[in-house]
Formats: sequence, structure tokens, C-alpha cells
Amino acid sequence: MRIVVRLRQNLIFTMMKKVALIAIILFTVNMYSFGQSVEKENKSYVIPHDDDNAFLINVGVGKSDIEHLYVPFSIEYFANNDISVAVSMLMGFNTETANNWEYSIFNYSTGLNLNYHLNTLFNLSYKWDLYLGANGGYNINTVTPKDWNAPAFNSDDNRLYGGGQIGIRYYITPVLGINAEGTLGTFRNGASLGISLHF
Repeated sequence: MRIVVRLRQNLIFTMMKKVALIAIILFTVNMYSFGQSVEKENKSYVIPHDDDNAFLINVGVGKSDIEHLYVPFSIEYFANNDISVAVSMLMGFNTETANNWEYSIFNYSTGLNLNYHLNTLFNLSYKWDLYLGANGGYNINTVTPKDWNAPAFNSDDNRLYGGGQIGIRYYITPVLGINAEGTLGTFRNGASLGISLHF
């Protein structure tokens, strides 16, 4: 079991390294093409509009150390150009084996994310959104045996959780962006890729 967990952790860290490498490449290309900032009254904008109080819808797919696949979804509100708060939901899927019986694991997590966006600090192009933050919430865990003759299996993963995240977005259009995010926390460590829609 320890070997399986170690292999999963190595896979997550490898995936996060690939996400970071892709982000660095895109960032370098953007800086070369567009310069270090876009002149809009000498300000850099997190989103490709001048408006504060904007909303984002984020959705993606990812992998964690406890799940083969998870689907994150969030609605994010920008209080100003540097601070955003998001209501987040996540569905995670996994399979566990105990005493030669297989079980399907389903996690449903809901919580809040608080992000600080670094565009103003680093004077980045408006096409980019680099952020870091903290998160917390509650996870509900459901275990279903693949064979109904299997004995009960309690994973004991109904719990509060907390952690941090770092992410990056690149806006293809004023409305559509692609995003990559890595998370570390008390319950799951993972990485995801997805899209962001601005309203």
C-alpha cells in the first residue's frame, strides 16, 4: 500500500512540474511578443477589462494523491484587481482495494478559496493572471463496493480540510482563458487544468 501511495505522489509531483513548465513557456512567449505590460493608464489588469467586481467561472480536470480523477468547479468574485473570493466545489473519483475486495470512492468537497493576484505587483500583461491563496471547506466521502457481497469499508474521509493553491491563467480572448492550478493541503494534493469564463 505504501508503494502505491508513493507512486501516486510521484505522479502528482511530475504532473505539477509539467504544468509549471508549460506555464513558464507560455509566460516567456507572451513577454517576448507583447512586452512586460500593456499600457492602460500605466496599470496592469488581472482580467482583460477595466472593470472591478467581475465574476469568473472556472472548471477543469485534475489528479491528486487520493483520486484518479477530480473535477473542480468554482465561481470567483473579484473584489478588486488584486483580491478574489471563490465558492468552490470538487468531485473526486478513486478505486481502493481492501482484503481483495474493490471499492469505488467518491469525494464531494465544497468550500471557499481566497486568492491574491500578482499582476499589479509584478506589472504583468493583462493577458496573464498569476495568483496564490488559501482554501478551506468540508469533504463528504462515499464508499460503494463493486461486489455487493463485499464487507463494509469505512474510509473515514468525512472531514474539514484546509490548504493552499497557486495558479496561472492565460486569456485567449477577453472572455475565455485557460488555467492551471496546483494545490497542497491537509486532505488532498493535486494539480488540474481547465478553462475560465469571464462575466
